[in-house]
Amino acid sequence: MGRVATTRPGPAPPAGGARREEESRAEPPPPLATCSCHGSSKRRAAEVSDPLHVRVHRPRDPWRASAVRATSSHRTKPREPATAMSGDMDKPLISRRLVDSDGSLAEVPSKAPKVGILGSGDFARSLATRLVSSGFSVVVGSRNPKRTAGLFPSAAHVTFQEEAVSSPQVVFVAVFREHYSSLCSLGDQLAGKILVDVSNPTEKEHLQNHQSNAEYLASLFPACTVVKAFNVISAWALQAGPRDGNRQVLICSDQLEAKHTISEMTRTMGFTPLDMGSLASAREIEAIPLRLFPSWKVPILLALGLFVCFYAYNFIRDVLQPYVRKHENKFYKVPLSVVNTTLPCVAYVLLSLVYLPGVLAAALQLRRGTKYQRFPDWLDHWLQHRKQIGLLSFFFGMLHALYSFCLPLRRSHRYDLVNLAVKQVQPTTFTGSYLGTTVAILTRADLSVGDQEGAATAMSGDMDKPLISRRLVDSDGSLAEVPSKAPKVGILGSGDFARSLATRLVSSGFSVVVGSRNPKRTAGLFPSAAHVTFQEEAVSSPQVVFVAVFREHYSSLCSLGDQLAGKILVDVSNPTEKEHLQNHQSNAEYLASLFPACTVVKAFNVISAWALQAGPRDGNRQVLICSDQLEAKHTISEMTRTMGFTPLDMGSLASAREIEAIPLRLFPSWKVPILLALGLFVCFYAYNFIRDVLQPYVRKHENKFYKVPLSVVNTTLPCVAYVLLSLVYLPGVLAAALQLRRGTKYQRFPDWLDHWLQHRKQIGLLSFFFGMLHALYSFCLPLRRSHRYDLVNLAVKQVQPTTFTGSYLGTTVAILTRADLSVGDQEGAGETQDDGACLRRHSEKVWRLACQSLAMLSQFIVDVVLANKSRLWVEEEVWRMEIYLSMGVLALGMLSLLAVTSLPSIANSLNWKEFSFVQSTLGFVALMLSTLHTLTYGWTRAFEENHYKFYLPPTFTLTLLLPCVIILAKGLFLLPCLSRRLTKIRRGWEKDGAVKFMLPADHMQGEKTSHV
Repeated sequence: MGRVATTRPGPAPPAGGARREEESRAEPPPPLATCSCHGSSKRRAAEVSDPLHVRVHRPRDPWRASAVRATSSHRTKPREPATAMSGDMDKPLISRRLVDSDGSLAEVPSKAPKVGILGSGDFARSLATRLVSSGFSVVVGSRNPKRTAGLFPSAAHVTFQEEAVSSPQVVFVAVFREHYSSLCSLGDQLAGKILVDVSNPTEKEHLQNHQSNAEYLASLFPACTVVKAFNVISAWALQAGPRDGNRQVLICSDQLEAKHTISEMTRTMGFTPLDMGSLASAREIEAIPLRLFPSWKVPILLALGLFVCFYAYNFIRDVLQPYVRKHENKFYKVPLSVVNTTLPCVAYVLLSLVYLPGVLAAALQLRRGTKYQRFPDWLDHWLQHRKQIGLLSFFFGMLHALYSFCLPLRRSHRYDLVNLAVKQVQPTTFTGSYLGTTVAILTRADLSVGDQEGAATAMSGDMDKPLISRRLVDSDGSLAEVPSKAPKVGILGSGDFARSLATRLVSSGFSVVVGSRNPKRTAGLFPSAAHVTFQEEAVSSPQVVFVAVFREHYSSLCSLGDQLAGKILVDVSNPTEKEHLQNHQSNAEYLASLFPACTVVKAFNVISAWALQAGPRDGNRQVLICSDQLEAKHTISEMTRTMGFTPLDMGSLASAREIEAIPLRLFPSWKVPILLALGLFVCFYAYNFIRDVLQPYVRKHENKFYKVPLSVVNTTLPCVAYVLLSLVYLPGVLAAALQLRRGTKYQRFPDWLDHWLQHRKQIGLLSFFFGMLHALYSFCLPLRRSHRYDLVNLAVKQVQPTTFTGSYLGTTVAILTRADLSVGDQEGAGETQDDGACLRRHSEKVWRLACQSLAMLSQFIVDVVLANKSRLWVEEEVWRMEIYLSMGVLALGMLSLLAVTSLPSIANSLNWKEFSFVQSTLGFVALMLSTLHTLTYGWTRAFEENHYKFYLPPTFTLTLLLPCVIILAKGLFLLPCLSRRLTKIRRGWEKDGAVKFMLPADHMQGEKTSHV
């Protein structure tokens, strides 16, 4: 077309989210207008958990033989994207890990296989980044190259669509289905090529269209071979690489060779292809990312139904019945006690429902007398959902345990203990009975504490374990001899790693020859199946030799140069940090300079000796491989797969220095989050120390320093956890505000915001860690001696000894005075009577008065004691603590769910829709519950003057500022005016950029304008 392609010197991470939600399709562009720059990744989903355990093995295609990776030392080990604990719409597109310091990827060799991409959206950019880092030459077709060039790595050539599809044999179509027809003008240039459809429909489109996107694309381009692939892989998975090697790419096509070509490309990119058959399977594959926990819906509804039923039943029994029959107000039990009574019931019933269908199935088979008849559909579905029901049973059981641990922390529990202690007071034995009862009640919790010490089991360290695992040896300590025709492998070295490598190779069916300078001394350290001999003999016959010696000993192997000529040397060494800084040449490059006649491959340096012995647990051990010779890499990759590991091609030998730096890193992505968390902890600890310890000592001369080890720490931990959780969602709010202000997503975020977005997962996990510590510290509060003393003092305070003594003395004096007056009156009146009769009458009168006084005194003592045993109960405090603890348990449960789904083994079993729902939606629910937990803890303290110690506000008021701002901003973004505009921006719309273009003649109905 005579257009000139334009590129920029460096890429820029896009300003938009990693993908768009399937449901958000407000104000779509005209149906026939092309929108390639949107990219189809916004409608994509992550990998699928075990869709089908079927794999088609075919001979390797020559495509891979031409895949030469870039010569660059900037590649790093793939790692997980910083996406956990956060939403998906506010993530940066281009990961900084895949670009150089100047924002560019190294140029790929001119002979690298060329791949075309139509589209410039989120997924297209991530796909281009992954292809370039895997050694492909990428050409991106866009309607506006000048605008989109800066969003791609500089190694990707961004040009117009006509030029982008002219030379590549494989073209990825990363545009929406409604824009496929706008590509018809490229039909002649695309004839005979492989079109890879990576798009996904929305739920509405999937229901309306009976033809899949891939089939529709094939109908528009009958001269092309259409392959459906990469639609279940998210943009983040492409950037981060196949973490743990468990990312499957589902592939289907009507052309076998095309499927084989794309499968080899998939392996080169580090993913695992899975053949799903013909193109008719595309509709089923496209439906996978639209599912949101399909196997969990019935179990969750069942669990919720059981919870509601048991909760209503317990509410009637424990709350409503006492109120109706006895007029007792037990409604404070609603938030926590009734819930805690309900949870074990649900867990117990769910656990029973796990095993009940097995009993029914066995009874049905006994009745039928055969197993060759299908179960009823309801029983079949029940059997298939047992795993989910069992996990829900465990979830409710864990919640019950957390709620039970919180019972001693309730204010109502504390009041009940005090009231029970006061109730035990007897009039005759006031002091002894009261103290004895109180101590008995308060020390009951200590009966089972001291006995736990003997149950602790010491865990041994890694250095105490034997180097050679006994699982790999026979009873006599030797491995079985491998067949004589097994491929022979040589090992130079006799250290720990060499012995573990030999053990793994022998158990994988290889014939191992170990070269040592002193075979007699080292032979006993290796399995008997490994032949230990001198170095000269060890390298004579094997074609592959592992060099397992330190760099400083490489020169001692120069005498073996003639025997090693033409062989493959696998360097497995790692430098120390000092050596890595001093030597600008990697160990592998130095070895290659010493043996120019050999082919050097860098591999297995990121695998530990223990990993070699234990094997690839869960298939999550990757072996990074790099070399300048493609066939050598292919040979070592096949050996790696035979050993049970997953090879990952890292390019030429120039990448060896970067690979050798990986084992030297100590949590590189955790440094900033850990420093942030420690800084927050120190600040909040100092603040709480001043308020809770120093202020009482200065103002009231009260010694509260005993709170320093536990109470102040426990007050600090939730503050740190709450602020860290807020910092997970704050960058998403800032990114959305920045996009609204700019009116486009095609601008890079500032560096500080980009790094913040990438560290959200680590910040979220640290928030969960501090939250768990807070829960553990809170469970320990009732075990403190100070807590017991406080309860005793509170109970003693309820009985007023001064009132008792004063009332008793006053009553006694009154009675005795009355008796004296009566006696005196009688004496005056009896002067004229007979002395004997008078004495009798006086004695009877005194006796009656004495008996009356004793009865009155006894009744008075009882009345006084009972009157002073007032019931301690503050309704407001009881409700506050019940709600506060219940919200805290629910928030911690949500955080636990977020932390579990952040694990690679769990996250990779979810599609992108499920993962984003857990991390974004449920994560925000956790923030809301944490906010309610904090608000109920503070209650009205923020408005009471006595809580402003040293004029410092309560700590919880400081922690509430940031979350409230986030919640308010999220609420504003839900307003229709802002929500629609933000959705349009994330679909590619720009405030000041309207691109006009003409449709093909056979589809044109006039000029169409599309905002992209």
